[in-house]
Amino acid sequence: MRPGPDLFLSGLSRPTLIKYAHMDRMQRLVAFGCSNTLGEGLEGFQWRQPHPRAWPAVLGQQLDRPVLNLGHSGASNRYIMDRVLNTQLTRTDTVVIMWTSFARHCWFGAPGKERRALPHDIGRPRVRPHDGPESDSQLSELYYRHIWSPHDAWHASMTQINWTQAYLQRLGVRCLHLLWWEGDHHRDRPSWNQTLIHNLPFSQEDRAPDGHHPGVNSHHTQALRIRELLFRTHPNHPATLRSPS
Repeated sequence: MRPGPDLFLSGLSRPTLIKYAHMDRMQRLVAFGCSNTLGEGLEGFQWRQPHPRAWPAVLGQQLDRPVLNLGHSGASNRYIMDRVLNTQLTRTDTVVIMWTSFARHCWFGAPGKERRALPHDIGRPRVRPHDGPESDSQLSELYYRHIWSPHDAWHASMTQINWTQAYLQRLGVRCLHLLWWEGDHHRDRPSWNQTLIHNLPFSQEDRAPDGHHPGVNSHHTQALRIRELLFRTHPNHPATLRSPS
């Protein structure tokens, strides 16, 4: 059954039925992120193809809305921001961005010629087909040895998140910002931060067959938690109205 604009939400003092006009406006769910959004590692995963059991697909089924999954394996926050800026969006879209580790970086060349720096690329031969031409063990080693610093990475990611939010706000596109990565700087917010960012690490219910990424049950739980956040963060939600300004 289509959930429509009426949903019961848990976690308040009593179950609350809330009517949301914005659900009728939401014609498409657009998801951005890294491999944990794309669904890498799940059984049957194909390089650069969104998995049908990754959290965006599950969330789309829960909301009965079409989904555009623009996750990208190995994406940095700079890459995610660029992909948002270069995606045609409308006011009827609802965007969910699952930002990734602040330590990641990328450089842009010609379209399709991006290069990336990931800590786990250091010393690793390119043996997996979905690593792609953008991975470079030597480049990553040089970057983290001579250029990278935790504070600079944190500052860059917070700037990218806030710039993205300002851009989507100008378009009139509603966006939910999430962080699945648990790092020392990932909970800190600068004084100039204007974006509501939710820390939402994946559950540890299961692992994908690759032993590294979240499994099917974890993706399902993540989708449920994101759906809850989509409704709780709407301006007309009672919990939001009770929050101090």
